[in-house]
Amino acid sequence: MKGVYFIREIKKIGRKLINATVTRTQVLLCVAFWISLEAGLVFQYCYNEITTSYQPISYIQNNVKKIKTNNIDQIAKAISMFQPNLEKRYTIYYANIIHKESIKYGYDWRLVLAIMKAESDFDKHAISDRGAIGLMQIMPDTAEWLSPKLNYEYLGVSSLYDPEFNIKLGIQYLNMMHNKFGDIDKALIAYNKGPKKLMREIDLGKETESEFLEKVKVYYAHLKNSGYKYPA
Repeated sequence: MKGVYFIREIKKIGRKLINATVTRTQVLLCVAFWISLEAGLVFQYCYNEITTSYQPISYIQNNVKKIKTNNIDQIAKAISMFQPNLEKRYTIYYANIIHKESIKYGYDWRLVLAIMKAESDFDKHAISDRGAIGLMQIMPDTAEWLSPKLNYEYLGVSSLYDPEFNIKLGIQYLNMMHNKFGDIDKALIAYNKGPKKLMREIDLGKETESEFLEKVKVYYAHLKNSGYKYPA
């Protein structure tokens, strides 16, 4: 504040010089003093704005981290509700992947959980009668076809037992079916029974309902009614 007071005094002197008979040098000095005044006031204003209106970047980062942690905790709790026997380290691990990939493709994480519940009941070792594997029940030939498109390294069937690989591939495959059919219900049916089979049913004018779709809807509704919110 002393600096501001000093500049105000300089301004008074400058005004006196302007009203008096002065030399060219004195006028230039007055102008210089005036510029110093304006610069000082601008600096003081900016300083006040920064210190009173804005938080340091560490504050922002900590809050973003806190929000993300709360979101993942909510997803992990929802997984535990569906599969209480699953160890906490797995629920947190799955929740992290689901949170990231759901945001990436713009899907409600509750939908992803409903698919996983219907497909594998959160068993990463699950194998269907048709040979679909893992949490999202991916067929090996689908994984082999889709992996290069996503720049994922597919090392054979063993890759599908990796939760991260399986979930990423599953959500991307759902996204592809959604883009292909333009309807989330049809996308879910195609995800489960295959797009070619669904296309044949559509061409023949058959109903496109499925037991899998109904299960997903039930689990999704259960998550909503249990108070789990989207976004997490």
